[in-house]
Amino acid sequence: MLNFSPIYWSSGLFTMLTSLLVCSTRLVTRSPFDADLCFDLLEKYPVDFIYTPPSYANMLIVHPRLKSVNWTHIKAWVFGGSFLSPKVRDAIAAKLPNGVTMNYYGNSEIGGFAGDIMKQKPQSVGILQTNIKAKVVDDDGEVLNNGEQGELLVKFCEDFSGYYNNSKASAESVDADGWFRTGDIAYFDEEGFLFLVDRKKDLLKYRNYQIAPADLEDLIGKIDGVAQVCVVGLPDEDESSDKVTAAVVKADGSNL
Repeated sequence: MLNFSPIYWSSGLFTMLTSLLVCSTRLVTRSPFDADLCFDLLEKYPVDFIYTPPSYANMLIVHPRLKSVNWTHIKAWVFGGSFLSPKVRDAIAAKLPNGVTMNYYGNSEIGGFAGDIMKQKPQSVGILQTNIKAKVVDDDGEVLNNGEQGELLVKFCEDFSGYYNNSKASAESVDADGWFRTGDIAYFDEEGFLFLVDRKKDLLKYRNYQIAPADLEDLIGKIDGVAQVCVVGLPDEDESSDKVTAAVVKADGSNL
């Protein structure tokens, strides 16, 4: 089991406890994630379970060592932590002849509470697990219908008790009825699949229109020759709007 997450993240805690329950060997490193370090570990140990955020996976699929590593022993590759583009997921899945990819969603305050282990839909993080309630609301706190985008609020069977010695952050994160504000813009479809759009604080505003950088990054990432892309907002001349700007890393040999 290979995971670079610290144990104070839900992904780090989950993999630590899971490895104890199934008696698997955990690979512990004092070094932060690095593509070469990850490849070194995959070559040295028969890793059968790996967890990475999409950004780490993207660093791997554009690395020259991608083709030389033996992937046959990996049974499950789990993603989580941010928006997962189909391009990244498909690239990893193509390298796993004996494994599957899974997308998981949660946060450190509540834990993991949605996943597509049983059934998958493109760009969805799956369906809610048991003992968790969720709703999508607008800026006024009104519940939105399926397909409508808004902030995702969740409620576990046990209430989130708050942040240690930070009553202000606790009050801002939990409403009067005990619903935790994830800070994520999301929506549900008619089958109950959850789709993440972006972080609420990351949304750009162009001429009063809200734009999710992740949507544009997904589109630009599909262009041949694009290895990596990051979309940000730069203030215009009068600072009344965001200029949507994309920084692109070209793939080797690209004519872009």
